[in-house]
Amino acid sequence: MFVFIVARGWSDPLDPQRWHEPTRARSARVAALHEDLRRALAAEDASRITETVAALCTELGPEVSLPEAKPDYVGAPDTTPRKPPEFLTWWLEDCRRREGREPWDVAAAALRSGRTPNRLRDSQRVAEAYLATARLVGPEAGAKFRERALAGLRFIRSCQASTGVFGYPYDPKRTDRLGQHAAALVARGRKEGRTMTEGAWIIEDLGGGDLQFDNGVCGLAMLEAHALTGDRAFLASAVRAAEWAATRPLVPNWNYNAFSARLLARTHLATREERFLAAARRKFDLGVLPGQTATGRWFDPHNARTQYHAILCTALADYVELLEKSSSPDLARVRTAVTRALDNLAAQTLAFGVSNASEMLSLEAFHRGTFVLGRHPDWDRATLVTLNVIASNLRTKLLADSRRLPETIPFGLLQLGPVHP
Repeated sequence: MFVFIVARGWSDPLDPQRWHEPTRARSARVAALHEDLRRALAAEDASRITETVAALCTELGPEVSLPEAKPDYVGAPDTTPRKPPEFLTWWLEDCRRREGREPWDVAAAALRSGRTPNRLRDSQRVAEAYLATARLVGPEAGAKFRERALAGLRFIRSCQASTGVFGYPYDPKRTDRLGQHAAALVARGRKEGRTMTEGAWIIEDLGGGDLQFDNGVCGLAMLEAHALTGDRAFLASAVRAAEWAATRPLVPNWNYNAFSARLLARTHLATREERFLAAARRKFDLGVLPGQTATGRWFDPHNARTQYHAILCTALADYVELLEKSSSPDLARVRTAVTRALDNLAAQTLAFGVSNASEMLSLEAFHRGTFVLGRHPDWDRATLVTLNVIASNLRTKLLADSRRLPETIPFGLLQLGPVHP
């Protein structure tokens, strides 16, 4: 059971006079309530979770669902129709530039030489993009993309820890903020007698939730690899990742919970094992949905950011599919939740333009939402606005900075319909 939160002091999060308003320093009361929420989530106490979220919304007042950082919009919203093959041509050019330098090649070379590899999610994103590209380009070219993707997926599987988790790279020499956080985490865990690392990877987050991101997306990639190849080694890998995810406590970062919930949902759909269904429902109902307001946005400034909101939208679409196939009475309410979330994301895009342009995670969210819920005109229009940024100065700027196009582009093209160059 969950309820939509409506906070006192609430105003429309898409009000253009307020959307870019910087958030003020958090009060001691907000910090205390956040700690209460952490405890309620860890205890899986539904009533306390709902009450604490309501109290936090009241305390935040007009700052409910305002992002913690000002969105960096690229250009004005542009709904000019363009032919999808134009976008595909640019994407295929980008793919050619990646050949031989895919993230799994870079990571494998680093491991061989004793250096710290890049994140496994980097390999997962490119592999998933190649699989989506294979659906766009026809059988012959598609086979080549599938083989390239499978090379990345096999590398990811080879890095899975003995505990089942897909870990995070650990560089004890890294001195930036993330490096300091990782060093402190490892030191604290070792002081408690915990096994914190395995090879080049951190394999325990002490309940903070950090590892749920990479573990969730890599586990999902293993499920895709199994569906593509029938190789049960990939399914076994996904099951082990899901088993690890099921043991993780719920945390106040809703998108962390969503990564594990999504993996558990899709593992149930692949295996039909009831334990994964129960775990997925628990994580969605207690660790994702209670943070959503009646506008579709999550109340907290962190998950109000475009990229995290898009992640939550994609996860909820998977929950709808799970509930449809399990004939749940909760289906209608969850369909409402994901529709509101995607409508909110589309409204933001159509009102202000594209933010999170380096990742464009909204493209995957709209594609997944459409696959599960059917076509919504505003989702299509927001997809076109997002893709049109590539036709403006974004592509030139990314190339000038030696950066790649966002790996979500093929999902946007699938949203607009199958295309061929």
